[in-house]
Amino acid sequence: MNQIKSEKISKGIKKVTTLGGKNYFQVTASKRAKINGKTEKFEIKRKTDSKNKAEKLLAILHQEIGKQITIKSGSGKTWKEVVSEWVEYNKRVQYSKISESTVQDYLSLIKNWTNQWWNIPAKDINRQMVRIAIEKIKRERSIKHTAKLKDAIKNVFQWGIDQETIKEILEPPTEGISISRKAIRRTDVFTDEMARTFLNKAKSMNHPWFPIWLMAINTGMRSGELYALNWSNIDFERKLIKVCDAYKSKTKSFGTTKTGEERFVPINDDLLELLSDLKNKTFETGFVLPRLKDWDNRKQALVLRAFCESINIKPIRFHSLRATFTTLLLSKGIGLNLVQAMGGWKDIATMNHYNRMTGLLIEDATSSLNLMDKNDKCRSMSKTA
Repeated sequence: MNQIKSEKISKGIKKVTTLGGKNYFQVTASKRAKINGKTEKFEIKRKTDSKNKAEKLLAILHQEIGKQITIKSGSGKTWKEVVSEWVEYNKRVQYSKISESTVQDYLSLIKNWTNQWWNIPAKDINRQMVRIAIEKIKRERSIKHTAKLKDAIKNVFQWGIDQETIKEILEPPTEGISISRKAIRRTDVFTDEMARTFLNKAKSMNHPWFPIWLMAINTGMRSGELYALNWSNIDFERKLIKVCDAYKSKTKSFGTTKTGEERFVPINDDLLELLSDLKNKTFETGFVLPRLKDWDNRKQALVLRAFCESINIKPIRFHSLRATFTTLLLSKGIGLNLVQAMGGWKDIATMNHYNRMTGLLIEDATSSLNLMDKNDKCRSMSKTA
């Protein structure tokens, strides 16, 4: 196929016209690298039929060259390859140390904040590079996301070192980098009075989210657990809800709870009334709670915030309804272990955090004691004077 015209579109991309009048795009990726002290040129050429395809192909070819250089220089696997193998390992191993949802959370953070490392040998990623990534996410996201990114990088590196996928280093480059996690433990919750106002106004306005919010505050169930709640898990006779399933929004699939264990939550009078009403509306779907478009689209936090603002109470996150369930029970004297069992927490540190928060909910609770007789107290003071 003889060409009669060649036009440079951008670096690495040329538009070529043949004698037959047909056009194609020539894509050329090239790079020079030192291999064992000598400079070598690496080059790959490909053809495609459109400019958009050519731009995408050029990026792919640059990655291929990066891999070729890595393999030839003996630098080991790239960060992208290590991350991919780490994901596959956690999918394959039945009893992985981290849950499927955590793997997905970590992978999302790694893709968003370390993609500039993709073609760099994992062993060459140093502490300074990690610091730069952490400083960048800290400027744009919460301290919780920042800490989670560090945990994600550390987890992948530690796995790579243990599996000998990453060689020549003894510890993850996250070592020595500290992040203050104080902000992580800041949790907003409803007080008893706020919870009553919130729920009663939602009910009086016939808000479509009322059944979900009432169920969340009275059970401490996570959003995915509420979404997956099936009528087969409602025991009206024993007045118990069996929590054993959860919807994974990122994979759009149903699976086990976050901890992988089932638990039971009592059905109180408010829930009994709600469930009796819902049974006539949702029983045929199999699911207890209504399917709402905003819930399907993971906008539960936005809906909750908008409603709180509309009734002039402090907005909280959707997950904080679970925290509200916990702190309200603890403030009313329900035992820590019982609340932990109903909520399905494994980490006692989380429970201790919620236990400390009950101080916000029991302010002035002892003012009703009034054990001292004020008149006697006053007479006693006057005699002393």
